[in-house]
Amino acid sequence: MKQPYNYLLATLILALMARMWVFAHKVPDLNDKDGFAYLNAARVLRGEDVPAVMDNIVRFPRNETLGRPGYPLFLNTAFALAKWSPTPLSVLERMRERQPRLNDGWHWQFFTTKENLRAVQFLQHFLGLLATVIAFWLLWEWTKTGWLATLGSLFAVGWRPAWLFFERCILTETLAAFLFLATLFFFVQAYRNRWSLIWMVAALVVSYLLALTRPNFLFLPPLLLLYFAWRLSEQSVQLRWLRKVVIALIPLVLIVGCWKTYYAISAYHFALTPEAFENSILRQTLQEHLTRNPNDHHSIPHILPTLMERWGTSWAETGARLAEETRKALSRRPDVFLKSTLSGLVEYFFYAGISWGSFRSLISLLLALFNLLGLSAILLRNSPLTLKFALGVVIFNALACSVVIGVYAEQARYAFPTEAILSLAAFWVIWHLMQLMRTKLSQTPATP
Repeated sequence: MKQPYNYLLATLILALMARMWVFAHKVPDLNDKDGFAYLNAARVLRGEDVPAVMDNIVRFPRNETLGRPGYPLFLNTAFALAKWSPTPLSVLERMRERQPRLNDGWHWQFFTTKENLRAVQFLQHFLGLLATVIAFWLLWEWTKTGWLATLGSLFAVGWRPAWLFFERCILTETLAAFLFLATLFFFVQAYRNRWSLIWMVAALVVSYLLALTRPNFLFLPPLLLLYFAWRLSEQSVQLRWLRKVVIALIPLVLIVGCWKTYYAISAYHFALTPEAFENSILRQTLQEHLTRNPNDHHSIPHILPTLMERWGTSWAETGARLAEETRKALSRRPDVFLKSTLSGLVEYFFYAGISWGSFRSLISLLLALFNLLGLSAILLRNSPLTLKFALGVVIFNALACSVVIGVYAEQARYAFPTEAILSLAAFWVIWHLMQLMRTKLSQTPATP
């Protein structure tokens, strides 16, 4: 069988050229407020003296780690590799031209002393390269077609505008997407090597790192563990008892998962529906904010400081009370929750957003249809088992994100770590249809 090394080399060169251009012409992006929250969490984890006051930009307590240590640890790794050097002043000046939030004195002091944001951008570009290689390898594994693996991996990762954008953002997207692809890489290796223990452990470890980075993937480690245990029970008579363990654990995992999901449901579902809430202070505060900021999908986090003041509660107490009020809102207005969940599910797969009447909307629609084409691979009888598993994870994640946060919390960002697999699956479907057509033509008798 012809090896794909030449195609892989061409893929790497093309992906590297794109990242070299971005690194030379684009500076790190800190326009999103979440980036400042992750930087604060990184400072807490490395032992900086971070006060508990509300951050001027994020409107979170500066010492709040958000319970997601994965990306803050990644940031500290990048800063350490850069030997705790400051961000070059020329880069900061270029950033400040379009990112006015950088003028905040609290964050500026770290950027000019020990936090090299350029190092974060460089490391995320490196992860993008590795992700391109993994995408190439996966498509090659599923099709054994070098040119298709090159096109698919460049489309899914290497030259994808979303990847090149997020790789320079101080956000979790690049790390989460890389860890998801890496988990699938180790899963496929475990399958190829007859469920070798070392590859299964590697997949479990990386999936756990993914869950520490993006909590919406918390379901993945236990799902993998149960799946691996079931497969091991098929490999040996001595391990048949594992099948009974898996069958016994499935109801427990489902109960715990549903319970955790219920308690994690976010007030984002009701961000534009103040009347859904029972508490009068919460209703009034939300209504006042929406009067000043109509259709603000992020109204819930924006009103938290005001709620703290009016309720006389701490940050943690406010979050707990809001969660309790959200559960009451579920019973008061289940129709709002259902509509938000279904709309969130649609937006997850139509991640580019549909706004009719423009060229961008046409591209968005084509990308959405391409996603659905890839998703259809799970229904095809001849699709690889590993591809079906990957798409099953995508569906689980879409359901989790839609149920927990709904349509108003930027489903596009939650979908980003899995969209590469949807694209690779679409390329597999196209390849599969080509093979079927070729077979049909070869079987058609020639006309005399």
